Amino acid sequence: MAKLITGKLESKKVTSVLYQGRMYDTKQCIDQVLLPINEAKLWASEDTAFRIPPLRQVFGDMGNQEAEDAVLAGTYQPPPGTPQGAQLFLQHAKKSPGDC
Repeated sequence: MAKLITGKLESKKVTSVLYQGRMYDTKQCIDQVLLPINEAKLWASEDTAFRIPPLRQVFGDMGNQEAEDAVLAGTYQPPPGTPQGAQLFLQHAKKSPGDC
């Protein structure tokens, strides 16, 4: 895991990375260090509730505005087979009055 990433807050880009005790400060080296880390994070979500049926069919890979609006309105009914944890999340994702 990269222990220290510098420069991101100020310039919106990473300027150096401390990885396994070594500092990397070129784009090529930073990409080489961060790509596997970021890719692992992406794949780690593949078997979570919104990435598998039935919620993946509802929300898709790019979102589903109608379903998202129903979740925020508190009217969304999860399909049969939705894991209990995802059902709780969806129930509590309702937008409160006054929220933007």
